[in-house]
Amino acid sequence: MNKIYDNLTNNGFADATLLFEPAIIEKLLDALVVAGAFDYDKHLDIPLLSLSEVNVIAHFEQLLSLIKRYSGETMFPVKAFILDKTAESNWEIPWHQDLKIAVNQQLKVPEYINWSIEAGIPHVQPPVEVMEKLITLRIHLDPCDVGNAIHISPGSHKDGILTMHQIQALLKNIKPVIYTAAKDSIMLMKPLVLHYSPASSSVHPRRILQIEFGYDLDNGITWHGLD
Repeated sequence: MNKIYDNLTNNGFADATLLFEPAIIEKLLDALVVAGAFDYDKHLDIPLLSLSEVNVIAHFEQLLSLIKRYSGETMFPVKAFILDKTAESNWEIPWHQDLKIAVNQQLKVPEYINWSIEAGIPHVQPPVEVMEKLITLRIHLDPCDVGNAIHISPGSHKDGILTMHQIQALLKNIKPVIYTAAKDSIMLMKPLVLHYSPASSSVHPRRILQIEFGYDLDNGITWHGLD
């Protein structure tokens, strides 16, 4: 637990595989297949957090204890989705931070900016104080090799919300980590850590279940789907 906490604090990401019993993860992939989570035409309509196998992981006591220790807040899962890179569905995302959250409705709240509608859902950029507390869990359902791994700039989450100019300046000096991962391995990541997702050049599939954790915002803004 301490090593995971230290890596998350210092680097902005950490291997958290040892938090979970292997049997829990082994059941997950079968449940996602049965639910149609990899069906390109309908996967966006599947409420993954309602699947018992996802729910068990998302509410695992040791995990919630760790991220509460990190954030100082009582955390809970707010969103789950599949990242499924295939030959037919491949993409690249340049170096960036994850800055927006999905909410139920647009409200005029100070410091909540850059509102947008994505897939019919309101999204907003919260203040940095909120973003610094949020945690993302990534479960690698396939092996992740150098051809389809994300690149991460360790420690960059400590620099707050970066402008494009600041990102470009950082890129001149960083030594990124190419985060390869074994099947069923699990990573915790801070949304503000600078990362890059290249288009996959691997012949292998790369399916990841991503679960995002938040806390009660206490200002009228509520997480999408969690009234």
